[in-house]
Amino acid sequence: MRLAWRALRPGGVLILETPNPLSMVVAARNFWLDPTHVRPVHPESLRLIYELAGFEPVERLDLRPFPTADRLPEIDLAPLPADQRPLADGVNRLRDRLDELLFGFQDFGMVGRKPKGS
Repeated sequence: MRLAWRALRPGGVLILETPNPLSMVVAARNFWLDPTHVRPVHPESLRLIYELAGFEPVERLDLRPFPTADRLPEIDLAPLPADQRPLADGVNRLRDRLDELLFGFQDFGMVGRKPKGS
């Protein structure tokens, strides 16, 4: 990261993309499909590395969502009787949390800018 910092002109931008280890499907399966991958990088660890090198601001971009067909289905509340909708809505909210943990985004990018006065 420090080499990238030195190579960039003031105002220059460094963009890195990597598989998203916050998605269990990526961390347990997709990451290992590429034999050049050594270890997953947590987004907050990469953000810290950028910041310690002097990049400011640093922005995370979530990239490549899983196709809807691959994600967990949601319960359609409309056809349910009114007294069952609160329970089904609660199940949907749990589904959202589980779906995000399992799938989320396949990759993330980190964008950092070398300040103009550097």
